[in-house]
Amino acid sequence: MKRYILILGLLFIPIILLAGDWKDVNKFKEYKAHKLVSKQAEATGNLDVAITNYIKCIDLAREYATPEILVWCLNNTAYLLIKKHQSMKGNDTELLKQALEYLTEAQKLGIEGALPKIQSNIDYCEYWLTEAEKGMATKVEKDKLY
Repeated sequence: MKRYILILGLLFIPIILLAGDWKDVNKFKEYKAHKLVSKQAEATGNLDVAITNYIKCIDLAREYATPEILVWCLNNTAYLLIKKHQSMKGNDTELLKQALEYLTEAQKLGIEGALPKIQSNIDYCEYWLTEAEKGMATKVEKDKLY
């Protein structure tokens, strides 16, 4: 019996330690599952599935995680939206508007380590939204910026 308890303890200690920034261990496990699906989908080029799962990560992080985790979920989701925008040859400004909303929320959290990456993504979105309004965006300029 002692051996059984020890084995169970050794199995759950890493999960509890990893979930330290989370209010609920089960929600942490759910987050990790969505994040894994998102990473796998991104690797295979299925950006819609990747984005959907990162949005689920955002929802979980908003309620159960620290601002540091939330800020990276927001930034990662925005990045995937930007990536999808690029794959569509820059024809969908709605993707950039949605990305900008996530990035603005992330920026307001003020997490120092994330701010340069967030600002870079904001600059990209603002540039392309401005250029789309003018009807002047070009592939060459896009490659220089991002």
